[in-house]
Amino acid sequence: MEKNERTPSPLTGKIEWKGSALLGPVPAVMVSCGPCDAPDIITVSWTGICCTRPPMTYISVRPERYSHHLLREGGCFVINLVPASMAGICDWCGTYTGAKVDKFARMGLSAVPSPTVDTVMIAECPVSVSCRVRQILPLGSHDLFLAEIVGISVAPALLDDTGKLHMERAGLLCAMHGAYYAPDRFLATLGCSTKVSADSLRYRKETTDGSSGRPTASTRPGRKAAFRRRKPVSAPGREQGKPPAGKDGK
Repeated sequence: MEKNERTPSPLTGKIEWKGSALLGPVPAVMVSCGPCDAPDIITVSWTGICCTRPPMTYISVRPERYSHHLLREGGCFVINLVPASMAGICDWCGTYTGAKVDKFARMGLSAVPSPTVDTVMIAECPVSVSCRVRQILPLGSHDLFLAEIVGISVAPALLDDTGKLHMERAGLLCAMHGAYYAPDRFLATLGCSTKVSADSLRYRKETTDGSSGRPTASTRPGRKAAFRRRKPVSAPGREQGKPPAGKDGK
């Protein structure tokens, strides 16, 4: 099959490509690692949760990256969740190497010692997840650092009066097919589908609004019971409508 095949498959009706590293959206995070007196930051989008008990996560890093030996030798790291307002900083930290530049100093970020592992977290990020490496798996182009989550640091602005966490307030950054995105609004809570009939959730092709010519979703009975709207909440310190920071040094 040619690389740029555009003919839909008669079996699936979709255009079939060879297997590749394509998945989205995925989180775009800044991982801090290395000793507290000389820490580094690496931007990662290949990360996620892989176990509940014990809480386990992973990051995938190329062996030739400067941070790779810091991760291997230090045996720990912190996954710092990034608000969309810091998109430019996140990209810059993934473009330049810590072997030649102090990323904390260059980007004006604050390195704060993690309470649970021997490295630092980024104070400006609303959530920092401290991790201890349990296993390193060579996969090919990348090594997978499988780690246990041993501590989480959360900005007070993300908690309500009862102490409940509202992650939507962080306006977190995500990546998809070579570009950055931010979630625009709250959609629904997990388990929302149990509150309506299965028939009301069945997929229906979009119809056309005769007045505007724009496609609109078909009306689904009970839809409001499953999906409720909530106004977007800006990330702490971020002005509503302000675009993410631009790329630096490019």
